[in-house]
Amino acid sequence: MNLFDKHRATFERAQLACKERHCWSPFPELPQKYPNATEAQAAGLAAYQAHLGTRFMLDQPGKIGETGEEISPYTQQALGIRYPHADVDTLFDAAEAAIPALGRCIG
Repeated sequence: MNLFDKHRATFERAQLACKERHCWSPFPELPQKYPNATEAQAAGLAAYQAHLGTRFMLDQPGKIGETGEEISPYTQQALGIRYPHADVDTLFDAAEAAIPALGRCIG
């Protein structure tokens, strides 16, 4: 069974919602309605906390320092996450140079 056939009923239900112009989602709106919601919430919180105060090591050209003073919109606490700050022109030059190789991967 291909991916489309596997999800055909969901797709057709979404099409009907668009046609009838009403709201519909195949997913529960409340997190506690999901299976294993309690365990999933605990795992998500643990993953979030594990990233606090870390550095994202990105292999990218033009690094000129580090940045990252974000505040969580949910907790209003500093995240302490740092990541490379790069020269924008260098990043655009690298992106432009990568276009031919990307085209070969896609096409």
